[in-house]
Amino acid sequence: MSPFWRLAIEPLAHRAARRRSRAGRWGAALFLPALLLGLAAPVRAFTPTTVTIAPNPLDIPCGGSKAVTVTVTGTLTAGDLLVGNVPVRLVDEDTLSDDLLDDANWPVPGAFAAGAVVTFALTFTLTCTADCVLQGAKGSSGEASAELAAEFTEFGSNFGSATANCVKKKTKTASSSTACPDQVTIGEPLSFVAIAFAGTNSKIRKAKGQVLVTLSQLGGNGGVVAQTAFNNLKQPVVLDGFIPTNGLPSGHYRLGVFVKNKADRLLSEQFHDVELVN
Repeated sequence: MSPFWRLAIEPLAHRAARRRSRAGRWGAALFLPALLLGLAAPVRAFTPTTVTIAPNPLDIPCGGSKAVTVTVTGTLTAGDLLVGNVPVRLVDEDTLSDDLLDDANWPVPGAFAAGAVVTFALTFTLTCTADCVLQGAKGSSGEASAELAAEFTEFGSNFGSATANCVKKKTKTASSSTACPDQVTIGEPLSFVAIAFAGTNSKIRKAKGQVLVTLSQLGGNGGVVAQTAFNNLKQPVVLDGFIPTNGLPSGHYRLGVFVKNKADRLLSEQFHDVELVN
């Protein structure tokens, strides 16, 4: 190569080498802090070994609230110690995306070290609206039930399992009213009218029950002197009947209306006092 071309090319080569050297120094300068940062901030990976959610099932009356407790056992990581707490998300498991109901943090005591096995419990309050929609402090399931689970990172794996349900309040079976005369002449029938049903409002047609109407003497020997029964009631009914008074002594009596279910358990009772006269 002629001296002329050597003089022309060598400066170019030196400049390229200097650029490569500067690029290497900049790359090293950027890589080293990133490496140190990665070493200083360990990946957070709290993974529980067991998670229980209780009570299960959790039945909440519509318009009411109840507490549910998530109990966790797992191993602490260096990341948990660095952040100082373990987050727990209570969710409603769904096929496409879980619904967040509530969340809370368990503070890691300073005495613990990485690798320590810990057990802790967090309590959440779930509510059912008057329209029977289940919800927590941070979100709603959008329906009357939820498949509960715990998450430790957003969009992470689910742990534990329980079912929460909104339950409509049942209306107790009862006779709603009873009417009869306050005074009856002996020999005339003691007529009465009672409105009663056997079963809750939601199961009225499936329920079977009995209404027992009795007449008891007040004072003296007392006791039931006459009675009549209405059996296998399947819907609200108006009970219209009478009790004979022939042969009964004059005095004060009490008409009793007793509503029982098909297992013969007393559900309600009502009374009306009447006087029998000659």
